[in-house]
Amino acid sequence: MNTDPGTLFDYIIRPDNIVNLAPSPPTLKFLDAPEKFSHNIQFEFQILGIGPIGNIVYEIIHFEEPSKFIEKQIDGPLESFVQEHHLEVLDNGRTLLYEKIEFEPPGGIIGFMMTEDRIRESLTEGYEYREYMLSRVFKEE
Repeated sequence: MNTDPGTLFDYIIRPDNIVNLAPSPPTLKFLDAPEKFSHNIQFEFQILGIGPIGNIVYEIIHFEEPSKFIEKQIDGPLESFVQEHHLEVLDNGRTLLYEKIEFEPPGGIIGFMMTEDRIRESLTEGYEYREYMLSRVFKEE
């Protein structure tokens, strides 16, 4: 991204900004979230448009400003979900944002709808759109 790590980090730890990075119509609705994420903060949200999966609660389990934070699902439809956000300064002064996601699909009836392939496809589409929106926010050329 065409910005420094601190600016990008501050942008992606704000739930209001995360909502703006999601595809339209809105696919993400925060129900209980702080203005900014920080260590040990829990937040609750819904993913819209994929059926009645209920509310999802995550916790920020690691927070290292401005280079890394990790969120973990503590209540939700998946067996497990952990997402790491890493920011790194490149030689040209730009910032690389890369994310590592590990998950286990749900079991039972919900597992028939939320298969690993569907989850991966949804994540890929969502993060491609997010990258596009971040490039617009930070005026990529």
